[in-house]
Amino acid sequence: MSNGNGVAETLTHAAEAVADTAKDIGKKVAKKAKSAVKSAKQTAVKAEKAVAKTASKAKKAVGKKVAAAKKSLASASAAAKKEVAALKKKGAGKKAAAKKAVKKDVAKVKKAAKKVAKKVATKEAAVKKAVKRDVAKARKAVKTDVAKVKKSATDSGLTAMVVQVSDGTVSAYGPGSRFGTVYEDFGYKPTGAPLDDQGGHGEEISQEFFVQYNPGVLFVLDRAKVVGQKQAPALDVLNNGLVGTTDAAKDKKIVEIDGFSWYIATSAPSSWQQMVKDVQGSL
Repeated sequence: MSNGNGVAETLTHAAEAVADTAKDIGKKVAKKAKSAVKSAKQTAVKAEKAVAKTASKAKKAVGKKVAAAKKSLASASAAAKKEVAALKKKGAGKKAAAKKAVKKDVAKVKKAAKKVAKKVATKEAAVKKAVKRDVAKARKAVKTDVAKVKKSATDSGLTAMVVQVSDGTVSAYGPGSRFGTVYEDFGYKPTGAPLDDQGGHGEEISQEFFVQYNPGVLFVLDRAKVVGQKQAPALDVLNNGLVGTTDAAKDKKIVEIDGFSWYIATSAPSSWQQMVKDVQGSL
């Protein structure tokens, strides 16, 4: 029985020893764990302080850079405004100078134009005077030529007839008509044919009319040629046996007169010069 109690006692002591040992180990582990936690907390605090310090420095540095950027921006803005103001001032000056230059150029142009206008007016007046003088001279010369032709026609004692041919129709004109100048200004005698002395368009006649009143001179106007129409020529229309029996045909005194001078521009000095030539062709 004593041996059994001894073993139990030994086991109990052993268990207690183990328990004490385990307790000692636990205390040591707890102490080390507490120390490790404390050390970790201290490290974390230090790290947090270091981060905060770094963040503060970074914030301060960023603030300085932002402030510097703002200052630089303000400076650039001020410089830009100053430059814009200078450009505006310079532009206004150039605009004023350009306006002044344009005004000066306009004044020069006006002055030059006035000078040219004066020269043109002077030349125009001189030309008008010269034309007036030439017209007067031409009229005087024409008047002299008409008087000479009139004397020759009057002295010839010949009768004359004026006819107009249009589209194959022949019309005769006498004294007082639109071609009365043949008698009044150039001195030919009328044939005595009963023609309307106020007729503006003449009187239509037959071929026998030429035989009956037998003109010594026959003046022919081709109206189609005057107005630009294509018709049988007037002299071809009159080229027949009856007209050929007249004294005008026998003496070769059938004259085609200029339509523009006798029919359209009858008052122009140049027209009268042509009329003189036409009548001279019958003498």
